[in-house]
Amino acid sequence: MKYLLLIFYITCLTLKGMTQNWLPVFQDTLADNSTEIWFDAGAQYNGNSLHRNLVSKLFYGGEITNEIKEQNLNRMKNVNLFYSDIQSEVSYRNTKSNFFRNKRLGWSLKLGAASYLTSNFSKDAFHLAFFGNAPFAGQVADISGSRIQNYTFEKIGFGLIDKRSSSSVHFNFVNLTNYTDFHAYFGGVFQSEELDTLQVLLNGKFRQFGDGKFSSGAGASFDLDKRLYVLKNNGQPLFFRLELNNIGVVRASSSQSFRADTLIQFTGFTFNEMIYGTSLLDSTQTLLQKLGIEERQESSWVLLPFSIQLSKMVNSSSNALFQEFYGARMVYLSDIQIFAGVDFKVPLKGKINWHVGTNISYGGSANVMFGNYSHLSSGKWSLGMVSENLLLQSGESFKFKLQCAF
Repeated sequence: MKYLLLIFYITCLTLKGMTQNWLPVFQDTLADNSTEIWFDAGAQYNGNSLHRNLVSKLFYGGEITNEIKEQNLNRMKNVNLFYSDIQSEVSYRNTKSNFFRNKRLGWSLKLGAASYLTSNFSKDAFHLAFFGNAPFAGQVADISGSRIQNYTFEKIGFGLIDKRSSSSVHFNFVNLTNYTDFHAYFGGVFQSEELDTLQVLLNGKFRQFGDGKFSSGAGASFDLDKRLYVLKNNGQPLFFRLELNNIGVVRASSSQSFRADTLIQFTGFTFNEMIYGTSLLDSTQTLLQKLGIEERQESSWVLLPFSIQLSKMVNSSSNALFQEFYGARMVYLSDIQIFAGVDFKVPLKGKINWHVGTNISYGGSANVMFGNYSHLSSGKWSLGMVSENLLLQSGESFKFKLQCAF
């Protein structure tokens, strides 16, 4: 089972999978009870101040010129957000059978893998990372509140489906492969005007779980997909969806943790010489002691990177040519994002059902984003593709959805 999960996870990462934040969500009021296989996949990254010309170089390689760094520095705010994920999920849904003879309940199995990178950082932290400490001669570079988190995990879940509304809830076993967390609660870097003294004030923590093994911890989570509707004055229903993903925790196995609450001063030599100069320090342990950093082995509970989304759905059974959709979402360590769009049902003869549309979103870890999607269904098959960020200024986005009923 372990190797089967590993093969599936590698396959999903190759396909750059993703499951959440699909735009829009379709509700089929005419769907018969059936068995279905769903596959959701995709990837995205975006930031509210970083430009794609810099982030793409970090992800795919390439030269980061001074012009690119200066352009991104000019975009910096006091608090800057960055978010990326690669996710995938395959699920089997059975609404033909009855769960323990309950005619209203079907059941579902799903298997997923995900990798998240989230960060918030100050303008000074970006300045230090890409320009060094020399520009801060006689000044303090403030890095307080900066945080970087990276998760890689897999989950396998069992769920119950309400046949009348298509609502569902899944309970998942979660395997944590890797987790990294650096958090500077309070920190600053001072460089003397003569550039001969560097002071670092830091109150923070660094944790890392995962040493190349498949499992670095285990936990549990649940996913909720609640469908509801209200009636308009003309009696037509408006469908809404409340979606909660990855609500849970994992218990990370013992690994290294570093805590710092100290003032570090370097005089007469550079920071690089302090870190890498073997003539100055004989061992890493000596370095940590001199810097006042405490090292420990610990186990820890880790909150999963959850998301919450409330949105109006598109009724795929409606004969209306145009339908609006809108909603709001919140992703862990990010601001609230609102979105809205228009769906167009292409008038085709036969059993082919084709929807195309466009959307605009604002907030979250990006500023304004524009996107388009296409959703095609015929008989037992349904295929959808969407990008929420066509302007490619703050990042990239691509999502894919395939359904088959049998």
